[in-house]
Amino acid sequence: MIRLIPAPKKVIPLGRKMRPGKTVCDKRFGAAADAYEKYREILHAKKRDCGKDAVNIEAVCTDNIVYGGYVVDCSDVIRLYASDLTGMNNAFATLLQLEDEDGQIEAVKIEDSPDCEYRGLMIDLARIWHPFEYLLKYVDLCRFYKFSYLHLHFTDTQSYTLPCDTFPLLPTPDRHYTKKQIKELNEYAEARGIKVMPEIDVPGHCDPFLKAYPELFGHNGIIGFHKEVFEAFDKIIAELCEMFPYSDRIHIGGDEADIKQWLNCEKCREYAKECGIPVDSDARLSSERMLAMFVRKLSDSVLANFKTPVCWEGFCHDVNYIVSKNTEVFSWENFYQTTPELIEDGYTLINGTWNPNYIVAPDVCWSVKECFDWDIFSFKPVHPGSPYIKTGLRVPAYDKMIGGQLLSWGDKGAVCEDKAAHLSCELKLVSERAPATSENTWNIYKIRDFEDFEQSRAALSAKLMKIFDK
Repeated sequence: MIRLIPAPKKVIPLGRKMRPGKTVCDKRFGAAADAYEKYREILHAKKRDCGKDAVNIEAVCTDNIVYGGYVVDCSDVIRLYASDLTGMNNAFATLLQLEDEDGQIEAVKIEDSPDCEYRGLMIDLARIWHPFEYLLKYVDLCRFYKFSYLHLHFTDTQSYTLPCDTFPLLPTPDRHYTKKQIKELNEYAEARGIKVMPEIDVPGHCDPFLKAYPELFGHNGIIGFHKEVFEAFDKIIAELCEMFPYSDRIHIGGDEADIKQWLNCEKCREYAKECGIPVDSDARLSSERMLAMFVRKLSDSVLANFKTPVCWEGFCHDVNYIVSKNTEVFSWENFYQTTPELIEDGYTLINGTWNPNYIVAPDVCWSVKECFDWDIFSFKPVHPGSPYIKTGLRVPAYDKMIGGQLLSWGDKGAVCEDKAAHLSCELKLVSERAPATSENTWNIYKIRDFEDFEQSRAALSAKLMKIFDK
């Protein structure tokens, strides 16, 4: 029985088994082939020469396949076709899933491609410190299930986990990664066709900024709104973009900030006036305009470094004219503003709905069945201020809804006593639910039922655990 996640759009079983042998590939796919061989050795403790019955794997570059798509053809030898490294990695992931305990695969013909560009997993590294090996495990998970993005929440109230040369007091002692580790992460993910999306979450969630440089970044729980702050972020973002050379998206946060504090700061008020924002009439609207300008200025810094800025749904509909449509938005709570309002104004969106796609280990999550039943046009807010709190929301198909994401937050991990047990629990909960996110972002309309999906998930889970234990 062929068990794959996500389900291919076209698969034809050929009724026999083959043993993958030596990989012969276009030089552009060498990194993908090497990663595949390393996974095979973990699963089967076999070298490249798999015996006399082994059949060569030919990885072929072709221009007539969409980005991320692939073809597997086992008519004689095993031929894999793709036009890019990500597509070839998806082909190799398919082979890896097809292999049985003896290292053989069901001979097939598969033609497949993703419906969504953005198929994401987010891990919160700031609230609970993750040893570096966990980052590589999450890349492995993304590769195995054909995710395209690993979103890493590097900063929050608890810690700033990135290195930073421009402001060396920002990294939290004993809770930040080194430049060498970030380089290794980038290379590891790039070889496997996974984009890392780093996040620096501001202007709220910003205690490390306020503690390290209070005279620059502000006070009272929010980063200041003035010229020197944005000059500083120009430097921080430039360094971040250089640090993640393969990343095409940079997340800048943008939600849950106590923005009314800006109106209590004369320096912030004066800079707002310089930006053309009135601060003496409607206090709520003035602070919302300042937030929108904050997001706009950081987005401009990201764009200046030839990356795409991404933020949370954290600004209200009244200020959409300020936030650039070049900024992609995670719609998650339908509280700050609703998904229909963002659609009306033409934003590119990613579905990050709380229910069922949030995990707060050890005990806040939804069932695998609920995760499977979700699709990228459906939202179930949990915030009591959302207009859809009791009804949920399903929007019509929208061509700028580019995908969705599973998100794991560390709120309870930040205060737990047994950190190792918490991280192990998080990995388990994420690994159980990630296949459903993969299924629903690769195929935006269901092409299998839950029973079939669950049988595949059960069959593949043991392989992934073995890769984790390498």
